[in-house]
Amino acid sequence: MGLVGAGAQAWTQLWALCAVRPVEDVVVAARHRERAAAFATRAAAELSVRARAVADPEDAVRERDVVIVATNSAVPVMDAGWIAAGTHVTTLGPKTRSHHEVPAALADRAELVLTDSRAQAAGCPEPHLFAPDRMVELGAVLSGSATARTGPGRLTVFSSVGLAGTEVAVAAALWEASR
Repeated sequence: MGLVGAGAQAWTQLWALCAVRPVEDVVVAARHRERAAAFATRAAAELSVRARAVADPEDAVRERDVVIVATNSAVPVMDAGWIAAGTHVTTLGPKTRSHHEVPAALADRAELVLTDSRAQAAGCPEPHLFAPDRMVELGAVLSGSATARTGPGRLTVFSSVGLAGTEVAVAAALWEASR
């Protein structure tokens, strides 16, 4: 997998992915190379994955099965052409038309743009980078009422808008389970 960003959101995404899928190799790029290196060292130690830092985001995302972009950048940190057919991209940072960490052209290449909430994407004060009417809710795919990827060479994008209160619900469930 390729990862752009080395902060808390990047860590939780990698941790969650490792919990549900085998991850063999992680390549991470960040604005500050030393943060990417520290992230890779931590990933190798705590998650038992091969991990390495690179200076250029292109080296982190090109020819990867999964790409996670977790930055607060207001300008794209990658080019849509760097993403191989069949890749799944998750974007966590800014996604408005004037501030976005991934290029708008990514949606043009994607077979499917998923989100956690179309209503929340549509309700942003500034228009969303990806057209909410083109987005499919992740819940619809998980319930079987919408189709996900139709072939192995199809590019998919998950545009996380974050669901207010989700963290509280998850924390409450974890607390209750630990009792």
